Amino acid sequence: MKSIIPLSTVLLALFAIWYVAAALMNAPLQRDLFANAGRADYSTSDLAIASLNMERPKLPAPHQIAAELYKLTIDTAPTSKRSLVYHAAITLEETLIGFLFGAALGVGLAGMALILVPGLTGEGVKLTASGLLFALVAGLMYTVYLIGGKQLRRRDVHATTIVFAMSVLAAVILLPIGLAQASASQFTARNFAIAAFLGVVCTALTFSLVMDGMHYIKVQHAAIMGYIEPVSAPLYALVILSQVPSWWTIAGGALIIGAGVIVVRYGAAEAEAELPGFALTGPGAEAPRASLGAPRRGVD
Repeated sequence: MKSIIPLSTVLLALFAIWYVAAALMNAPLQRDLFANAGRADYSTSDLAIASLNMERPKLPAPHQIAAELYKLTIDTAPTSKRSLVYHAAITLEETLIGFLFGAALGVGLAGMALILVPGLTGEGVKLTASGLLFALVAGLMYTVYLIGGKQLRRRDVHATTIVFAMSVLAAVILLPIGLAQASASQFTARNFAIAAFLGVVCTALTFSLVMDGMHYIKVQHAAIMGYIEPVSAPLYALVILSQVPSWWTIAGGALIIGAGVIVVRYGAAEAEAELPGFALTGPGAEAPRASLGAPRRGVD
């Protein structure tokens, strides 16, 4: 109770200063309005009252702020774009979507950690500084690959063109090393067939699909979906080699698939905006916003 009186006094003083400042700042504009209307017989109180109730004041008075808030929250329909409730819902929607994708990233990383646990805890496994450095460089290069591919797709560069250039660069760098390490006995029809399958199906086709998809989804969504790749290895090992995955791998794979489901459910159809925040579909018209549960196309 003791703090109510001092707090009320400070608030009343602030409101009084606010009203005085509004009257002083708006008075010159109000004098011009009176002069334009041909009115010269106004008193100081008339000027002060009119200055505090101007339609477009330089500094709104507190009661004008309160009236406008009431109008935009209570009197205006929540579905109107002039409603503060409408804009608050949009902000909340974007916040929830950001939280969902942050959660998806965390779930995917947790799944990757579970898959790696058996290998990191096995006998003979040793973490070295050089190994961690190479892993960090590989991660950075993967990031460059995703961002670069996204930028090229936004410039309408065809996916096959990007993959062809990438494959040529990899061949120029790696082919001499591979030929130097190979022996004549390894150049068999079976090995050539395997190499052709890896080149056409596992590289050209797969990366063309990835690059084509980069045109329609965000980079961070593609990175989360990329976590599904290590899940496929245990499945291939089970189907082809009859190797049963460990419970660690199964649990990690389930988390990664769950992260992928979140991305597909809420972000697979979302295209990045060239100008974030709005898009014009006509003169002065704002593009309609999708609801949280519906596929999100175009820009917000």
